Amino acid sequence: MKTNKITVVVALASVFFMAGCFVVPGASSLALMEKLNLDKSDWGTVVGVFLYSAMVVQFFIGAITDKIGHKPTALVGFAFAGISWTLIAIAPSYVMLIAGAIMMGIGAMCLNTVGNTIIPQVLFEGKDPSRASSLGNAFFGLGLFSVPLLINYSSSYSVGLMIMTGVSLLMLIPVFLSDFPKANLNYKFSVGFRLLGQLPVLIAAFAMMCSIGLDNAFKQWIPQVLTSMGTPAKEASLSISVFGLSMMSGRFIFSTVKNMTGWSAKILIVASACFAVVFYTLTIFNSSTAAYILSAMAGLAAAPMFPSIVGMTFSKYDRKYYGSIFGMIFSIGLFFAGMLMQIIGNISNKSTIQAGLKVPILVAIALIIITIIMNKSKAKEIVE
Repeated sequence: MKTNKITVVVALASVFFMAGCFVVPGASSLALMEKLNLDKSDWGTVVGVFLYSAMVVQFFIGAITDKIGHKPTALVGFAFAGISWTLIAIAPSYVMLIAGAIMMGIGAMCLNTVGNTIIPQVLFEGKDPSRASSLGNAFFGLGLFSVPLLINYSSSYSVGLMIMTGVSLLMLIPVFLSDFPKANLNYKFSVGFRLLGQLPVLIAAFAMMCSIGLDNAFKQWIPQVLTSMGTPAKEASLSISVFGLSMMSGRFIFSTVKNMTGWSAKILIVASACFAVVFYTLTIFNSSTAAYILSAMAGLAAAPMFPSIVGMTFSKYDRKYYGSIFGMIFSIGLFFAGMLMQIIGNISNKSTIQAGLKVPILVAIALIIITIIMNKSKAKEIVE
């Protein structure tokens, strides 16, 4: 795919701001829970609503983007993300907070689709999708690192969110100037649904369920693990930045691995095992120092997971199906992630956060088994 540099910038900015959507709940959770008098179960519902709205949008937006093109999707993504942060920043009630979470889910998945279907086509000449996804999604890690710092070290969390809004809306200008792939107006949505019947796509959806679940479980709950140990709220939120910095570094490192797509299964198995160790350690240690070290370990473990799943799956199909495939596997992944957030929240309310974090250990083990199956699955011919 031939494209201009502005398009590459928009694609990388898309994953950066998508990361902002995912990290805003964790970075602002303590302040918003205090302001609106919410308990852990209430907050688990907020995060769940964000993830469920994202899930519904993502299931359809991939196929829609394949049909109408990337530019409309990018415009909606940056606009909705920006507006959602304003709603969250000024929210005087739980209802407005929920409204912001829904809009943020819509914006996040539009940005997600644009970034993660363009990046594998424009980097490394489209020949190594896992490696391209790893390099491009290093900017997701940059978002995880920088957005919590902006939110927690501005004069208030609302000021940080308003700054994010302004920059997101400014991105509408380069979107208009970008040269995206031509829309395929003859694309049939039924093809997208037939793709879900393909074993590699179905298995990838299960893998994405585990990957997103593990990633989000750590990001959303590690600040509250630290506050339960007596760590001040602002310092506790730094754990997300440690996670993001580690993820960003890991993805830059993995992007130097030639033919990363061929190594993806082995990398994913090791990363899953590392996540199981991280969550197990969180349940038995009561040390803030250990929690920060585990944040760095979790970031490194998370770094190759998403790119590996996307790359392994994309490598088996034609590029014209990327949007539909990505939309379906990611939306299914979000559905489970939303369930996992609520499960952890409910267990934490009845017992402790450490008790709730035992659930992701089982998820990590499941991902190892799923990866072995995914590596052996083969695509079948698609009849349009």
